[in-house]
Amino acid sequence: MANIFLPVENSEEFAQKLGKFIARLRLHLGYSQEDFADVLDVHRTYLTIIERGKVLISLEKTRQIAAKLNLSLARFFTMLEDPEAYAAWEAEVKPVPKKPRRSRRLT
Repeated sequence: MANIFLPVENSEEFAQKLGKFIARLRLHLGYSQEDFADVLDVHRTYLTIIERGKVLISLEKTRQIAAKLNLSLARFFTMLEDPEAYAAWEAEVKPVPKKPRRSRRLT
């Protein structure tokens, strides 16, 4: 059985790779960090830390993110390691419609 973590030297590199992958998924779907954080039920700053690879998230948090994207963990990790699998997902999944931004002006 192939080790999906083989190309990565250490946990810091894996955290960075995973974070960049999550950001790539988010951007393809058209979410802002704030909106995606709301979908994941995490604070925006925590999502920023994840996407920057500053924290190695748990398998449970990874499962929760995959579930919110309608992905199994198996497919999530396959897409992480296989550009062709990611391209196939990208072709089948359309970005979410943009929701109107709230005005932050005080009146």
